Formats: sequence, structure tokens, C-alpha cells
Amino acid sequence: MPTPRRTLRVRKAADSDTAEMALRPSYPVVIGMVLVVLSFALTLGYSHFLLQPIDERALAITGNALPSLQHLANMRVELAHLGKSVRDLAATGGSAPNTDAAAIDATLERVQSEFHLYRPLAVSSAETQWVPVVDQRLARLRLATDRVVSGGAGGPARDTLQEVFEPALEQTDAAAGALQRLHETEADAYATRILQTRQQATLIAMLLGGASLAIAFVATCLVLRVLRTRAHIAQRYVSMQSERNAELEAFAGRVAHDLRDPLGAIALQMLAVTHRHDPEPELTRHFKAIERQLERTNQIIEALLEFARAGAAPAAGARANLTDVLNAVIAGIRPRLETIQVELTIAPVPPVELACTPGALSSVLSNLVGNAAKFVVEGSELPRRIAVRVSEEALTAHVEVEDNGPGIPAEAEQRIFEPFRRLHTTRQSGFGLGLATVKKIVEAYHGQLGVRSRPAQGSVFWFELPKAGTPRPAE
Repeated sequence: MPTPRRTLRVRKAADSDTAEMALRPSYPVVIGMVLVVLSFALTLGYSHFLLQPIDERALAITGNALPSLQHLANMRVELAHLGKSVRDLAATGGSAPNTDAAAIDATLERVQSEFHLYRPLAVSSAETQWVPVVDQRLARLRLATDRVVSGGAGGPARDTLQEVFEPALEQTDAAAGALQRLHETEADAYATRILQTRQQATLIAMLLGGASLAIAFVATCLVLRVLRTRAHIAQRYVSMQSERNAELEAFAGRVAHDLRDPLGAIALQMLAVTHRHDPEPELTRHFKAIERQLERTNQIIEALLEFARAGAAPAAGARANLTDVLNAVIAGIRPRLETIQVELTIAPVPPVELACTPGALSSVLSNLVGNAAKFVVEGSELPRRIAVRVSEEALTAHVEVEDNGPGIPAEAEQRIFEPFRRLHTTRQSGFGLGLATVKKIVEAYHGQLGVRSRPAQGSVFWFELPKAGTPRPAE
């Protein structure tokens, strides 16, 4: 059979392994989340990289090709107007309305203006090769137009119109048309590239999106696996704690019962010796010391028995009058409070019966009030005060025991309800079973408990128990 120390080491090792198992599954979750974030970031970044040429080519179309096409088209329209005006002038012998030399010159200026607006937009090598050609042909067209318009008093000569003006006009329009077709070809190429790039970007984005979804699915599976693992670990831990608590209760009850009879026999023997004989003063002092140790040992046994009994299943239909039980507890502890000079305040208690036995309720109240009386003497505030308050809810009664003692550190507020746990800063005697007993009783009767504390200002211990007749929650 393993020794207690060996058993303690084994349990500590099991707790350490359980904690390590609980932390270990975090790494796959972190890695999965990082992969998901990276995959989505990669998808967005690469999609933006693929779509950037689309923006550049769209800007090339809207910023260069379309304005160039517009100016060249306007230029060719003005060339057509110029040809019509000059032909009308030649056909009427210089007497056609609205076709005088000034109007023809204005049309020619508009042709020149549209070409000058186009020239800064000519950026490709093919365009720059055509620009000097158009300049030369526009110069020839101006000379030919001047010769036709200034043909003499008899009007423009038809041979000059056919031999000089018409070839110059046709060549200039052909050069402008070549530039226009060049830009149309470039715009069509840009549009084709945009369509291809968009299709490629869509395909790659779909592939990356599918990969991201696959990674997200894997990460979700990892998370679910981790959650299941942690739930299993938590279940194992709860089961282990329950087994340990059951072992502790059984051990406490067994030890208390095994020690009670021999200690009682020793106490009786001591009493018989002191009554039959008149011991010397030196022996009397030793007997008194032995009696004090026996009394302390008996207190330990009573605490162990009360803790063990607290884990028993409560009887159904139990009822306890809160006012009667509280009055009995206060009557028993009041002499002690007067000895340590503590002011006790009890707020009016509503007439309520709780769904627990009077003994269980008495144990809870006596432990909480006795605990407050024990520690209030360590506080720096005077006078020392303890207050008991009761409030009635719809289905429960809420009881608070407040003191102005030293308070409890925040990190110890839950630990003090565990068996054999005591604050290292206290000077008071005890075994660390009082609050653990309160917790077991309150939870056994489907209640709640807790503590609110401020260091150096005191503590408020509270519990709630269902009223008598309230249906118990399903187990």
C-alpha cells in the first residue's frame, strides 16, 4: 500500500500532466489561425497585384487612347468641312454664301488646333513616326487651300482644285485616319489585355480563395479537436477531483471515528486520576497541558466529522426556520463576542423557512459568524463590528455576514473554500475546514455562496439557499 507522501507525489504528477495536456493543444490552434490569416492576406495581396495592370491599362485607355481618338476624329470632321467649303466656293465661282475666305481659314485653324491638342498624347513610337508626316501634309493643305481661295477675280480654278487641293486633303485625312486606326488598335489591345488579366486574376483568386477555405476548414477541425480534448481533460479533472473529495471525506470520517474512542478513554482516565488522587502541583500542570491537547484534538475530530457529514446526500423535504436557527447560533456565540468586544448587528429577519435541515443551516451560520469573530480581532479598525443581514428573494433567501477585519487578498477568495486551505498571514488557530464545510453544505442543498472583500477593510461572506417547498433542480 503506498504511503501518503508517495500518493501525494503521484497525484501532483497527475495534476501536472493534466495541466500540460490542457496547454499543449493550443499550438495547433495558433498555427491554424496564423495560416488562415496568412492565406487570406496572401489572397488579397496577390489579387491586388494581378488587378494593378488592369488599372494601368484602363488609365491608358481613358487618359490617352480615348482623348487621342476624340481629337483625331474631330480633326477629320473639320477636314471634311474644309473640303466641302472649298468645293462649294469653287463651284459657285467665289459667290457661295457662308463660304468666304475667312470661314475657310477658320475651319483650317480648327483642324490645326485639334492636331496640336493631339500631339502631347502621342507617346508610342508608331505615333511619333506619323506626327511629322501629318505636319507636312497639313502645311501642304494650307498652301493648296490658299491657292484655291485666292484664284483671282474669276474665282478658283477647277484644275487647281482637282490637282492641288484634293490630293493634299486626301493625304492629310489618310494620315489622320492612320493615326486613328493605330489608336483604335491600341485601345482594342488594351481592352483584350484587361479582359485576359481579369480572367486570370479571377481564376487565381478563386484558387487562392479555395485554398484559404481549405486551410480555414482544417483550422476549424483543429479547433474542434482541441475543444473536444479540453472538454475530455476537464471531465477527467472534475472526475479526479470528485474522487479525491470522496476519498478525503471518507478518510476524514474514518480517522475521526477511529480516534474518538481512544481519546475519550484517555480523557476518562485523566479525569479519574485527578479525582481519586490529589496530584502534586507539578503533575497538575502537566495534567492541565494534557487536557488542553486532548480538547484541541477533540476539536480536530469534530471538524473532520462535520466536514465528512457535509458531503452526505441531503434528505428530501427538509425545512429549517431561519429566524430560530439564527437566534440559537447567536445565543451560543454572544458570550465569545462580548469577551473580544465585538459589536453585533442583526437586521430584521423575514419569516422564511429554507429547504435544508436545521442542523445543516446551524453549521453554515455558526461557521460564518464564528469565522468572522475569529478574524475580526486582527483588523485595525475600531470598534470591531459584525453584521448579519437577510434578504428574501422570490425563490431563495440571501444571507450576508460582514466584518471589519483585515479582509482577504483577491487571489485567495476562491482558495479559502478548499479543504485545509488557510491564509498564511493569519495568527488564528484552525484547520481549514470551516469554509469548506459551508461550501459543501450550501452546494448540497442547491445553493450558492461567495465572498466580497477589500484588504484592510473587511469581508462579506454570503450564501443563498432555496426556500422550503421550492422544486429542486434536476440532478
